[in-house]
Amino acid sequence: MNAQLRLRVKPEPKEGADLPALNPEQREAMRGLPTELVRGIASLFRQRAPLITKPDVWPVIVGDALYLASTGWAVDALALGWHPLELFGCSASARGDDDRLGLAGRLDGRDITQITDTAVLLSNEDRFFLLRRNASWENTIYLWEYGR
Repeated sequence: MNAQLRLRVKPEPKEGADLPALNPEQREAMRGLPTELVRGIASLFRQRAPLITKPDVWPVIVGDALYLASTGWAVDALALGWHPLELFGCSASARGDDDRLGLAGRLDGRDITQITDTAVLLSNEDRFFLLRRNASWENTIYLWEYGR
């Protein structure tokens, strides 16, 4: 997938809302994902934010989950051996554990520049950030399962 198709959708998640309108390339990128992941991501837009210590970050996490799915980065990561929970997971613990956050919870609105089997390179305007892959998904659940 070329870089011009990896534009970020700026969703406004609201309880009960459907996925934001996606262009044909974004819909095509999501077709490459397992159906259960697409359904889970779509459900994030219909759910209230769970009880978390920083509820203002929930819309960013939901937007980043959609960004991963609709730009092809999630398909690329899965092909490189990433587990779906490494992308869309979070701690199963009620108190949370940042070490168990999947990539959607760690992007913080930044764009992906490159992904490998061990790390992801992020950019935010003129800065770059390297996140190492968290290859452990024990005690991790999907974002759409948290607090449900």
